[in-house]
Amino acid sequence: MNRTSEKILKEHFEEQRPGFSSYLDCLTRSYGTGVGVFAATFAVVHVAQQIAAKRFPQVKSTHIAVSTVAGTVASYFTAKNKVRECRDLWANWQERERGRLP
Repeated sequence: MNRTSEKILKEHFEEQRPGFSSYLDCLTRSYGTGVGVFAATFAVVHVAQQIAAKRFPQVKSTHIAVSTVAGTVASYFTAKNKVRECRDLWANWQERERGRLP
């Protein structure tokens, strides 16, 4: 999502749904964290494979595939947990808002 569409969404829904901009920011951070975890996991697994290849014979054509799968799995679970936290915060916020209404 680019900045323009994010700004439009925030302006449109903030009056109807207080706390929406915080929720949107939380989601953005969650997905950013997932991308960072993918990059870090990919790099660590790839370097570990390079080091292990010196000691143990391996098929070198699978290095990128194994690193990619490991990064994807780590990224998926990290983003999933972070999005769950955002969803729970949003649900708590909505419950508090409903409690204030007559």
